[in-house]
Amino acid sequence: MSQRKTGVTLSYLSIILANLIGLVYTPFLLRMMGQSEYGLYALAASIISYLSVIDFGFGNATIRYTALYRGKGEEKKLPGLWGMLFTLYGFISLISLAAGIFFSFHSDILFSKSMTVEELMRIRILLLLMTFNIAVSFPLSVFESIMIAYERFKFQRGLQVMRTLLQPIIMIPLLLLGYKSIALVVLITILNISYLSANLWYCLRKIRIQIKFQRFNIPLFKEIMQYSFWVFLIMVVDRLYWSSGQIILGTFVGTSAVAVFAVALQFKNYLSSFSTAISSVFLPKITTVNSTSELDYLFIKIGRIQFIIIAFILSGFILFGKTFIILWAGHDYSDAYLIALIILIPLAVPLIQTLGMSILQAQNKLKFRSYTYLLMAIVCCLTSIPLAKLYGGLGCAISISFSLILCNILIMNIYYYKAIHLNIPKFWREIVTMSLPILIIDGIVYLIVEQITIAQTWGYFLLQVIVFSILYLFVIYKWGINRYEKSILSNVLPKFIKH
Repeated sequence: MSQRKTGVTLSYLSIILANLIGLVYTPFLLRMMGQSEYGLYALAASIISYLSVIDFGFGNATIRYTALYRGKGEEKKLPGLWGMLFTLYGFISLISLAAGIFFSFHSDILFSKSMTVEELMRIRILLLLMTFNIAVSFPLSVFESIMIAYERFKFQRGLQVMRTLLQPIIMIPLLLLGYKSIALVVLITILNISYLSANLWYCLRKIRIQIKFQRFNIPLFKEIMQYSFWVFLIMVVDRLYWSSGQIILGTFVGTSAVAVFAVALQFKNYLSSFSTAISSVFLPKITTVNSTSELDYLFIKIGRIQFIIIAFILSGFILFGKTFIILWAGHDYSDAYLIALIILIPLAVPLIQTLGMSILQAQNKLKFRSYTYLLMAIVCCLTSIPLAKLYGGLGCAISISFSLILCNILIMNIYYYKAIHLNIPKFWREIVTMSLPILIIDGIVYLIVEQITIAQTWGYFLLQVIVFSILYLFVIYKWGINRYEKSILSNVLPKFIKH
């Protein structure tokens, strides 16, 4: 339990550090690289992200089956399991390397009409470097999954914090020396491989795992493939949702539109990370839970905590997001506010229900969700093309938002209720009850802010945010949370203030 609590704490520390660093580092990065160069980097990252789906969900399978065998006392099966997965990742690595190299040398087919010759050359180099990174990462990622299954969160999350700190510390001097996107990708590659190698060292020296390369266990391989296939489909859908927009904009509009859209998606990533930091450490535990009532209790309990955090961030963004983007990134990126807002509001619902995904993974019930998401991702991509031509990044955001509302909110809540037997009506009754005081305070703050005509500066912006944060905490503590949540807040705040 202490590892799980520490894992959540360190996850949030890493997220908070990343966000705080981003307040200083990202605008510096945008200005030093320029809108076009940053657009190239974001576009290359979106393209290569499609290679990550070749993982086929084996990372989740590693966590699930390792936790399952340990829970059953069948540790003798683990070395053979890991050997088989490591071999599979070796083949995946070669496939991703070949695919990445092929696309790198044929990228002009998509982008020749919207890019200059120099931009085409630079994106080719970026794609090759990112391909190398992901190809090396695949086999090493086995050990990261093993550490999650063993719930060794202290070391792993600590490494993530270190990686978060090192990237801007090293990159800022390089930007001042004139290096741009290529140097950034090289640095990210070095830090990523170092992080995964440290996980490898920990598994071998501390957990003392053994890997056996033996003849494939065909029945186990088929079982893993049946489980992983649905995870794989979800990964494909995730890429289609969040990466296709940038590729479509890069093909039909240009790198500047990609840069603005990429900035908007950063806020989506920030919001998502705060939600998954809790649910990600519960997969090993949920794998061993058979009681529907206990799953229902965890779903509501974790969902309420996630809602407190997500509602705070989303409320702040709605009230102060446009001012922040203009101060932070510049007027050239002001359109990112509306793009982000259209995506973030419907996204908030699945983000407070991320434990549902972990429950589906643990119970090997991802089939329905995978097919539903795949259909909606295809619709999203098809509608994004004409909308992007008409409205640019705003059109892509509208398409994503429609898909989120129909699939992630309506269909999945019905499925959780009918098929998984989670008490969805009770969940939403509790969320609505918590929402009422938040909506009231949001409305009051909005009316006050709209009446003030003082010129926006960083000092005035921070004052508004601090006042809103104090009001939010007071209101949510007084009228929005239960005794258990108050005990958590009462224990955490004094320690936070003390340190």
